[in-house]
Amino acid sequence: MLGTFPSNPMLDRADQIYRRIPTVRLEQHFFYPIQQPKTNGESRIIKSPRRLRSLCIRKLITNEKYLHCCLQQEHIRSSTPANIFYSIGQEAIFMNEHQIIEILIAYWPLVHLEIYRLLPLSSLLVYLNNQQQDDEMNSIAKFLERKLPDGSTLLDYIVMGLVNTQKDISRLKIVDFHRCTTSIQMTKELFRLPLLWTAPHRRSLLQKRTYIEKSILEKYIEGFNYVYQYYDKSITHETNFGRIYILL
Repeated sequence: MLGTFPSNPMLDRADQIYRRIPTVRLEQHFFYPIQQPKTNGESRIIKSPRRLRSLCIRKLITNEKYLHCCLQQEHIRSSTPANIFYSIGQEAIFMNEHQIIEILIAYWPLVHLEIYRLLPLSSLLVYLNNQQQDDEMNSIAKFLERKLPDGSTLLDYIVMGLVNTQKDISRLKIVDFHRCTTSIQMTKELFRLPLLWTAPHRRSLLQKRTYIEKSILEKYIEGFNYVYQYYDKSITHETNFGRIYILL
């Protein structure tokens, strides 16, 4: 036999109020980002739901000063799973915060860096959907070399991170470009790394170590310094951070 209990006026009142308030109002407590910002002032609607981890990382990369502070802390770097660092890179590219890639690589806390794992799948799909399966790696190379609104490329930010490696913090020894077909342009950029690392006023001295005719080399160095004069301002030239092997 079921017992009957006297009604509680306070509970009845609360139930009535709850029934009158649409549950949709509860959604106002969380502002979900539904747009992917673009540097040209436009934005693209995000159709698929973002993971909570991506939302947290998005908050992190919007504060470069705090990100710098985190990457400089040994206990944070050592206790953070490796996949989180790749997720930071993916979210930075997805949100068009490409300068974060330079910071992340300069402080890279792992021995091995796989460039392919830095690339967000959602952004790559734009290039892969119109390509045949055999051309997937070629599309990835195009993605790395595509011109950004500031005139640079994603490959430029990767290169800048490498030449600005923080020797007392970074553990980077191997940069792996496997699964990314190296085009002629990409190969040139990577082979320019030693020259970019060298101080501008010392680049002409390389003629003593090469068999290239002096006039030809001087003309090349002059053109190189002109093209990279903007980048030279933010490079810590000739900082000894050990050998870094690049796998193509």
